Amino acid sequence: MKSMFSAMLGVALLLAAQPASAQFVMTRTTPGVTYYHKAGATLADHDTQLAQCVADAQKTAQPASGGNALVLINPALGIAGAGYDLRRNRAGRRVNIENCMVANRWSIMTLGEADATRLSALVREPDRLHAALAGMVGAERPAGILTRWFTNDALNGTSDRFSGAERTEGVSLSLEAGMGASRGLIAWPPPPDLPRPTLETLPLEPLRARSIRAYDDSTLVFIRLTGDIRVSADIIAFERIGPNASTPAWVDMRSNLFAPSLNHKQVERGLPRVGVYAYRLPPGRWRLSGMARTDMAWSFCQGTMAFDARPGEALYLGSFDLSGQMTPDMTMREDIVPANRRPANLRDAEYTAEGGFPCSGVYIYAVEPPAG
Repeated sequence: MKSMFSAMLGVALLLAAQPASAQFVMTRTTPGVTYYHKAGATLADHDTQLAQCVADAQKTAQPASGGNALVLINPALGIAGAGYDLRRNRAGRRVNIENCMVANRWSIMTLGEADATRLSALVREPDRLHAALAGMVGAERPAGILTRWFTNDALNGTSDRFSGAERTEGVSLSLEAGMGASRGLIAWPPPPDLPRPTLETLPLEPLRARSIRAYDDSTLVFIRLTGDIRVSADIIAFERIGPNASTPAWVDMRSNLFAPSLNHKQVERGLPRVGVYAYRLPPGRWRLSGMARTDMAWSFCQGTMAFDARPGEALYLGSFDLSGQMTPDMTMREDIVPANRRPANLRDAEYTAEGGFPCSGVYIYAVEPPAG
């Protein structure tokens, strides 16, 4: 037992000592023996947030491997595939619980060997473990090494954000002690009674050059994407916020989504791809709801950035570097809108913080708006 925890602690120390340039993998759990910490928080705060994160993680799923279809070919293959999907979903939900806690500004502390050995012995006694965490989760001087904290990781294109959750590492004492309060089936709310979608509610397509003009009943927006070939399939998704959490904005029979991508941009090998797009949006508040690569989708349901689109306005949403820092760069360039064709009322969008919304997709996290 002692040698096992020594090895786990060694891994944790190695990770903590890695330089900032090392690639951070957002689809793995933190190795070692860990717990969640926020200075000044109570154990009740810890348990409430953990229960919410468990509930949100339960609404996510890894992409299916095709196990159900394999049953038609060979039942044994189908059963194996279904078991593989189940393991991946369990791993993915563990990842999402951790990402959710970090997104809500809880940091991860990795315990040293002595504390790890002592507290891990209580895993089979969750009530005692829970009591032991009472003096740790909000301590001004927490035990262990600070291993992970929120740094707007999802907007860092150098992070590994799109791997499958094949496995989990480490032991989360918070989860082991808190699962008793959050086990069981999630109570899904009844679906709202919504009208039937129409063609007008489909995601918006970029405007053709001859159609780029402002109208009194909409907002003209411009957005620029850059990135190398690795991110050519990536999309970022903006969603118009509905009247309440359970009602989508498209109930007014206007689109509530646009999702630009560099997928169709062809350039010489080694050169960055650049895409500039214009959309005509229904007025309202639009949030950066997530990003995706093929079937790996992130939902920024723990908090995001948003802008207000007013009728008759023209907005520049910024330049998003999908392979670097995705925080929008608001520098106006000639390749966005040539000066001689620029709308007279074109201005920068003002991003502000926007609260959470119902989670879905493969992974969940939060993003912060640009400073200033």
